Amino acid sequence: MNYLKEQAFEAIDFALKDRVAFIYLDRSQTMNAINQKMRQEILYLMEEIEMNDHIKVVVLGAKGKGFSSGGDLVEGLAGYETVEDKILAEYVPIFEGIQRSSKLYIASIHGACAGIASGVALAADLAIMSESAYFYVPFAGLNLVPDGGVSYQLVRHLGYKKAMEVFLNAERIKAQDCEKFGIVNSVVADDELENKTQAWAAKLAEGAPLSHSLGKRCMQFAMENTLVDTVKYEAKNQVTCSQSPITLAAIKSMLNKEKPTFV
Repeated sequence: MNYLKEQAFEAIDFALKDRVAFIYLDRSQTMNAINQKMRQEILYLMEEIEMNDHIKVVVLGAKGKGFSSGGDLVEGLAGYETVEDKILAEYVPIFEGIQRSSKLYIASIHGACAGIASGVALAADLAIMSESAYFYVPFAGLNLVPDGGVSYQLVRHLGYKKAMEVFLNAERIKAQDCEKFGIVNSVVADDELENKTQAWAAKLAEGAPLSHSLGKRCMQFAMENTLVDTVKYEAKNQVTCSQSPITLAAIKSMLNKEKPTFV
């Protein structure tokens, strides 16, 4: 994976620290507006990271004053006939990549996170936010509908009526409200975001990779299915976990009053 550091990226920055990969949006002159080059580079890195068994956690962050101003409106359709074609071809693979990944994805959000960039951040498995950061849902104010899965995320976190209110009012959702509604896991001081993110990612990277990967699948399944179907799905995955040599070693360590290790 080290060769990735030598690649020249135009719209993102990349770092690898132990078992954690960091992908940073890096178009500061446009407030990290997501253009075609950025989408292509993100997807390329995600695919490379997915093939690397050493990496356990991926952090999605950003350089500059904020996470992202959303899609690059100056770019327009980027060669596609419709915005639908562009979203299906260049955004959907990113969302699918996060959802299907065996890795844990953490969104680390500072400043503004607007429009379709909100969908990208909310697609992560976990999220941490600086106290001055906010999500901005501007669509109704521009005669647009939510995109990038923002409808999906807001309805599940806020409920239908509150999600409709946020959409119709083209509101900003402050960090403290994001934590209250469960949109993000935690809010930290602005000057602590980077260190807190790195510490959290490093701790997760020391955890049980099979448990994390299949547990992610179980949580996703539970969002869309019944209790009984979820119990059955969990049971099937528990067989895979319980038969793993790593699990047996962890149980042995626990019985010996030792801390299990998974690295």
